[in-house]
Amino acid sequence: MDEPVLISLTLRWFGWVVALVVIIMEAAPPINLRNAPLVLGVTGIQLLVMSAYPRYIRPWRPPSMERIAPLLWPTLDMGFALWSIAATGGWDSPFYHFALTVVLAPSLRYGLMGALISSTLFSAFYIVVVKHTLEGFGPAYIADGQAKPDLVSTPLNPLMLGLYAAFLGEVLKKLHREMKRSELLAAENERARMARDIHDGVSQTLFMLAMSLETGEVLAEKEGASKTTEHLKKITPVAQKALIELRNAMYSAESLAQGEQSLEEAIAQLGRDYHSATGLVIECTVEEGFKCTPQLGSVLFRMTQEALSNACQHSGGDTIQVSLGRGELVVRDNGKGFLRDSIKPGRGLKNLENRALEAGIEQSIESGREGTIVTFRWSEVKG
Repeated sequence: MDEPVLISLTLRWFGWVVALVVIIMEAAPPINLRNAPLVLGVTGIQLLVMSAYPRYIRPWRPPSMERIAPLLWPTLDMGFALWSIAATGGWDSPFYHFALTVVLAPSLRYGLMGALISSTLFSAFYIVVVKHTLEGFGPAYIADGQAKPDLVSTPLNPLMLGLYAAFLGEVLKKLHREMKRSELLAAENERARMARDIHDGVSQTLFMLAMSLETGEVLAEKEGASKTTEHLKKITPVAQKALIELRNAMYSAESLAQGEQSLEEAIAQLGRDYHSATGLVIECTVEEGFKCTPQLGSVLFRMTQEALSNACQHSGGDTIQVSLGRGELVVRDNGKGFLRDSIKPGRGLKNLENRALEAGIEQSIESGREGTIVTFRWSEVKG
């Protein structure tokens, strides 16, 4: 149960308890207490249902109720509240404070607009109810023509309560955002610390292992050890793949999403790291006028990372070009290419397709004997 629901239900129960105390102590005019036990029982059942609803009833409601529930429940709730006042004498009703709390849920959930709408509707219907409830209704003016204080304060109470609830709702939303941001920042700091540790330890060890295997491959070939050479040729790509995947896991797109780093800088750094891991030539070029939003940049970075990883591991070429142009990003290699129909789609291609679909980016892959070209296109930001 989230905080707005918990706060609203707690105060509603408090209003119901106030009515219970008034009834027990007979602190209202007798005419207002005539139907009070019946109203107390009905509203108590209503609150029990409302308390059970979030956990036990909502999961079982039919899908057809999803669209009407946001309007149906507040309407029924306000109807019960106004009925409780009408049934217990109107102006001096012991259920006034209970009824007043109907503005809490809309105000907490929908903010200022919810407070204004719910409090206005409650005040308007409340005045209509007490106007037409003759029994127990106190006149608006006393004999000397002075207005009763309750005539002014009572309709204003729901507005004040709604505004306070709206303010509290905004505070809770900001608190949740800050807590989430703090969690993300803590996770990012931990990720950065682990990345530094991995870079200084495991990453360097894997890099040296890959280099040693390549050197061993050359030495074995010179000495005519064909079986050793063949074996090393199988192991060396495995070490390079492990190094690439490890460095992929170290990267974070958070700085891109927050606008602290440009996509051009991030991809240039990515190219340098892949070059050091694989020895391949990786060229990065940026067309004049290239631009993209920080959110789009973080997605494009991950997609470029995936495309580079695929090219390094599977293309068999020695050069990869990454070009950033107006509304497009191209990753091109000079490898052996492949036929889409002849291979089983792996995780890399699936990741690219899923990311492109989620971000609304158009993706195309062209492959042939001269290499593979992966292109990402999007609508340019205007202004």
